[in-house]
Amino acid sequence: MVCRNREWAAVCGPGVEITAHTNSRGWEIFQVLTYYNAVIFCLPATHSSPRADRLPRFTATMNRPQPRIREIPYNYTSFSDREIVIRYLGEEIWRLIEELRGSRRTGRSARMLFEVLGDMWVIDRNPYLQDDLRENPKRRQALLGALRHRLDQFEARANENRKALDLLAAARRAVDRFSGCFEEQIALRDRARKALQGVTRRDNIDFSGLARVSHATDATDWRVEYPFVVIAPDTEAEVAAVVKTCIEQGLTVIPRGGGTGYTGSAVPLDGRSAVVNTEKLDQLGPVEVRR
Repeated sequence: MVCRNREWAAVCGPGVEITAHTNSRGWEIFQVLTYYNAVIFCLPATHSSPRADRLPRFTATMNRPQPRIREIPYNYTSFSDREIVIRYLGEEIWRLIEELRGSRRTGRSARMLFEVLGDMWVIDRNPYLQDDLRENPKRRQALLGALRHRLDQFEARANENRKALDLLAAARRAVDRFSGCFEEQIALRDRARKALQGVTRRDNIDFSGLARVSHATDATDWRVEYPFVVIAPDTEAEVAAVVKTCIEQGLTVIPRGGGTGYTGSAVPLDGRSAVVNTEKLDQLGPVEVRR
């Protein structure tokens, strides 16, 4: 039946449809349909039940449009807007954004800020884009110029609002860090490659996007960070030297077999990590008989 009770209709609002029937145990089964949601629950088949008066308030809450969960574009990951903002700008800035939202002093400026964060985020989460930008300095400078241009537009709309300018300053620092990470990563790659070539074959050292993506998770399918490099030593004798070299380069070492574990122990939690793939180490040594 459609919600025809005047009191319920006034509270629930338009577009709420309630159907009900009584089951064999004397419980009244309600199905509440709204524009935004649907739920099925049951109440004792008596209107004097103390829980019966909760239905209008419950459906009114369901019928209210929910706020947008994600506003940062290109975010197809499990990270929320809050987690991304905290990662780039810090938790204090996230609280500042919430405060500015509450005062409705953001709008197009906030969208421009989120576009900047979205551009940085999609690159941070895509090793193929990272490789492309590392290999194309002109394209990289064009991207950084576009990010800074959006922040300039944000500043033009700030109207000398001190809180908005604090937000802008944090965003500029984040873009500067993002810009510097490319040269830093190139230098670290060169140092690590040169050092590792002294202990294993060059072909065993892989910085490619394909290797990093395929070693970012195990059977849990849990992804946090992409490894910095993947190393596949040929022999057991190379492993100790590989591990020692990685530590000297400031890399966290993650041993990995076939990537079939369900504990997440092979999942990198830091961007400066080296995954040591041991799939080649499948030979058994001689059997030692001890008496």
